[in-house]
Amino acid sequence: MNARVGLLVVAGVAGVAGVAGLAACVSEDPARPPRVGTCTDAGCAVSPPHGGGTTDAGADSVADAAPDAEAVTLRGTVGTFLDVGLAQTAPAAGVRLTVGFDGVTGGTVTDETTDGVFEVAGALASPAAWATVEAEPGATDWLTTLTLVDTADEAPVEPLVVRLSLIDTLLALGQVTAARSSSGAVVMLQVVSLAQGLPAAGARVVRHGGDALLYADAGTWSGIADETDSTGWVLVLNVPASSGSLREIAVEGPSGAEYTAALRVAAGGVTVAGVAVE
Repeated sequence: MNARVGLLVVAGVAGVAGVAGLAACVSEDPARPPRVGTCTDAGCAVSPPHGGGTTDAGADSVADAAPDAEAVTLRGTVGTFLDVGLAQTAPAAGVRLTVGFDGVTGGTVTDETTDGVFEVAGALASPAAWATVEAEPGATDWLTTLTLVDTADEAPVEPLVVRLSLIDTLLALGQVTAARSSSGAVVMLQVVSLAQGLPAAGARVVRHGGDALLYADAGTWSGIADETDSTGWVLVLNVPASSGSLREIAVEGPSGAEYTAALRVAAGGVTVAGVAVE
C-alpha cells in the first residue's frame, strides 16, 4: 500500500535546528523507506512507513489552529502490518473500525469502515495531523492506534491499526518479561538517517519512561540489543499515557547527537512514529 504521510520537526538538544515544510512518501520496500523530502538538517521527525512526531503540546491542539484553517475531505485505507519486520501492510478488513481526525472547527470527525476504506469530511488541513483508529467493542486483537498523516490537501492517507497479536509476537521474540499494561502505550519507533534517507543503524533510545525497550535485530527482535539494526526499528513498552496525551522520547543518533520527539499516545494503544537523526 502507498499513501502520503506527515512529517514534523523535533527538538535537537545537541543544538541542531530542524527545518519545516517537509514531505515524504511511503514505500513497501524496506530498502526504499520514505523520502526525507526537503529536510536538510538533523532533528526532523519523520514518519517511517507510518506515523510521526511533534514538537510540543501546542501543536497537538486544534484550538491552536490558525483562524483561517482549511477543511479537507480525507479518503484512504486503514492499513495493518503483515510481518514482524514491519515492512509490509495490507488493508485492515473483517472488523469495524472508526477512523478519526482533528476537525477544522474542533473536536473529531470520523468515519466507520469494515474493509479499511474510509472518507472523512471536515478534517483540519495540516502537513502533520494525528489520525486515530479504534476497533469496535469486543475486537480485542485490534489496538487503538495513532499515526501522523499529511492532510494538507486531499491526497490519500493511510493510518494504521496495530494488532495485539503482533505486539505479543514481538515481545515473545525479544524474550521480554514485562507484560503490556492497559494503562500504558506501546511506541513503535523507526529511526531514519537524514543524510541517506534510509533506516539508521546504531541509534539508541536514551529516554522513554516505559518499562522495556525492544530492538529489531537481524530479522527478529531483542530485549538485549542496545541499538537499532539496519531496519531502524525499536519498540518501547508501557509508555505512561492518558487519552490524547503527549510523551517525549529521546533518541541518540549514530553521531552522538540527541533529539527529542513528543508523541501523542493513548492508554492501551499504539503510536507508530519516526525520527530523522545524524
